[in-house]
Amino acid sequence: MTEPSGTWTATKPLGKLRPRTTYAMYGWTNDNSYAAEAVDFTLEELARMKPGQVRYWAGKTAGDGMTGVYSVTSEDEFRRTACKVIGS
Repeated sequence: MTEPSGTWTATKPLGKLRPRTTYAMYGWTNDNSYAAEAVDFTLEELARMKPGQVRYWAGKTAGDGMTGVYSVTSEDEFRRTACKVIGS
């Protein structure tokens, strides 16, 4: 999906994604009471995903502490496990 659905809104249209470019997606509530961990992705990574899959932040590497580790799984599996990952 390239456009928000339901009650999700984008501050500006997504536009055309470019190869070999890293994008980041981040979400938050209107009152800033909640926010989502940003997820980095490239067009190449997105192309490898199948419909119904979710890419999510799964932690940081032990190295410099700044490199994100991402997982791709089904939406159902994500819903079952995301709170465990995010809450840790």
